[in-house]
Amino acid sequence: MTASRPRRAGGRTQLEIVPDQLVWALYGRESLDPKGLAEQVAHQLDEMRPFALGLGGRIGREYPENNVSAFRRVRVALPDGTYGYRVVRPDWDAMMTGLRRGEFNALCLPNIDRGMRDPRDLEDLIDLVEHYGVYVVGLTGSIDLTSDEGISSARREVDQRNRESRNISRRMVNGNRRAALAGRHHGGSNRPFGWRTDRVSVNKREAKHIRREVPRLLRGVNPRTRATS
Repeated sequence: MTASRPRRAGGRTQLEIVPDQLVWALYGRESLDPKGLAEQVAHQLDEMRPFALGLGGRIGREYPENNVSAFRRVRVALPDGTYGYRVVRPDWDAMMTGLRRGEFNALCLPNIDRGMRDPRDLEDLIDLVEHYGVYVVGLTGSIDLTSDEGISSARREVDQRNRESRNISRRMVNGNRRAALAGRHHGGSNRPFGWRTDRVSVNKREAKHIRREVPRLLRGVNPRTRATS
């Protein structure tokens, strides 16, 4: 698509797009899929294939990322030996590496929300456009990372989606805490120790062990220590 680093002029990245030389990476994602069927991701890719091919070139690789959050951060080791918190998406990260290496020169997303909910990820994608000449499009037509105005719009949208995710996370944590204090089931895919599979009836055998440990916990013994001992 581009033989050299793209040129910026007048607040716009000048991409030299040659349609028949486009090599596409397609990325689909769904945050929550308890059944693991990946139906939404498959639907996204089904829609993106003809859309991308209609713009020219060929599809290099598809990246279906199912049941993976674009918001939740995890603790990771940093190059300087310290630790930080990052959104970790193995397929997204592999795709970005492929784009930087020149394995693909074009990227199609369903929309900006499926691609990013963390501002850091958006900045990495902007770098791909401005420094590597990657052509980025969205199925909804709302992604333009070549112009200053389009970049500002993308930053606002990702920031809005990030705030939405933070609000949802806060409400869930508060709701779970209230339910736990009231002795009610408060979510989670695993059966809590001390409860039957219906999450309502007490498992008397396990509850006996919990009652036995309560005095120790009240004296300050770490629950994790008791669980592993």
